[in-house]
Amino acid sequence: MLLIAKKYFNKLNFLNAHIIYFTCIFIALAITVFIFYNVNLLDGIEVLGTFIQIALPCYVLVPILVKKDLQGAKQMLLLLTLVLIVTYTLKIALPFKRPYGGSMSFPSGHTVGAFCGAVFLGFRYGKKYLFISMLFAIFVAFSRVYSQNHWPTDVYASILLCFLIGMFTVKKYS
Repeated sequence: MLLIAKKYFNKLNFLNAHIIYFTCIFIALAITVFIFYNVNLLDGIEVLGTFIQIALPCYVLVPILVKKDLQGAKQMLLLLTLVLIVTYTLKIALPFKRPYGGSMSFPSGHTVGAFCGAVFLGFRYGKKYLFISMLFAIFVAFSRVYSQNHWPTDVYASILLCFLIGMFTVKKYS
């Protein structure tokens, strides 16, 4: 299985990587539409935030595939796995109430998803990727507070969690 993936990985080029990315974006958009099919779309900030929190980690595939960065792929998977384990452990252990009254508010899973992608891109590939990905990730964090799904402390904790775990799992691309 690894040999097949490695053979395909070596044949990728810039165009194929973007085709894969836009396929992932289409899948993320389809998931978002499916989740929010009955939501008033005039208030699109929450919907757009949900879409971006899926699309941003998917974009990580583009530089990984273009640069044929198998080590980077492993680092992203490790980052995402560790952050999700910590996030959902905290959600269960600290069942804080959401602003609208639901539970499992702390930390924000949407913000974690977006910042995992942004932190990985920034730490692994540098400032060129960091600026734009951080803008999108910050929008996701804003959308969670704006939609009253999370308290500001929930999104701050998510951001801090991604940065701390990212510092230990992601190494600069050489």
